[in-house]
Amino acid sequence: MRERIAAVLAAMRRRLSNRAALITLVVILTPLAIVLASRITDPGPPALTEVAPTVETSNTSPPSATPTPEPRGQRQAPSAWQLETRSNPELAARYPLADLYTADEIAYFKEIAFGSDTSANSSLDPDLVRTIVENRPAGSGDRIGKWDDGEVGYYVAGSPTASDLAEIESIISKLESLIPTLRFRALELSEAEVDVSMFIAFAGENDYLLEGVVASNWMSYAGLGGIGGDSFVIEKAVIFINSDHPEEIRRRAIVEEITQALGLTNDSWWYPDSRFYQGFSIKPGLADIDEALIRLLYDPRIKPGMTIEDLERMGL
Repeated sequence: MRERIAAVLAAMRRRLSNRAALITLVVILTPLAIVLASRITDPGPPALTEVAPTVETSNTSPPSATPTPEPRGQRQAPSAWQLETRSNPELAARYPLADLYTADEIAYFKEIAFGSDTSANSSLDPDLVRTIVENRPAGSGDRIGKWDDGEVGYYVAGSPTASDLAEIESIISKLESLIPTLRFRALELSEAEVDVSMFIAFAGENDYLLEGVVASNWMSYAGLGGIGGDSFVIEKAVIFINSDHPEEIRRRAIVEEITQALGLTNDSWWYPDSRFYQGFSIKPGLADIDEALIRLLYDPRIKPGMTIEDLERMGL
């Protein structure tokens, strides 16, 4: 079994060669090379630990050279008409995107879908990252990246608990409801050996799945991952969840890593209840504004490779 799972991971590494669209969270090696990361930090009593994609280990603030912005907190709520209309793809197609989303949602989308969190270093194998970003046609933070319509076959390896598996099923079900054109299918190992789009591994310290893939500081992260594709269309994702951490931390990391793997690359200090919040967020799952960003990213009018200027020409 170990050999077969290792073969799946090795095959994904080979398939990522010469791919062009790395769409993830944390810059490593060069401005073109970034990975997903959920950092564990300690906010102090009474909390135990937290998930946040930063390098700080003593608090949840960004580096002192960058003062923490005041979270926006309150935001303009979408109208009932906006919520109903954008949840119906055929109906939504009749209206400009600027009519379907609030100004706050559009501004947040531009912050999260472009740019990347540069505050942490990679814990993934540099050779794996190089294969993902080889021949990248443009900087990974200035273009839209997303999965194409169709099926994403995923395989879960390692040591997930029943709760972990339930959380994966829950977030995938939610994503399918938000993205009607995308379907996720759980694969058996024999299927994953042939072709797997998303490889999700639960592994702890000294686990064989981590050999040659993640660095020794893996234990400071709740989750890590990389995403690759061609011409800004995401085709492959590799995600690691740290199984040595408590269930609550793993749940947040699962939601964050899988959601970030959709192509929402950045973190922000704007909304504390968002899954993309740079600091400590106690709310599990997706916030309403996170769901809005996912719907907007996967509207058919938003194309892989688009720039902010392209969106502004659309009125966004």
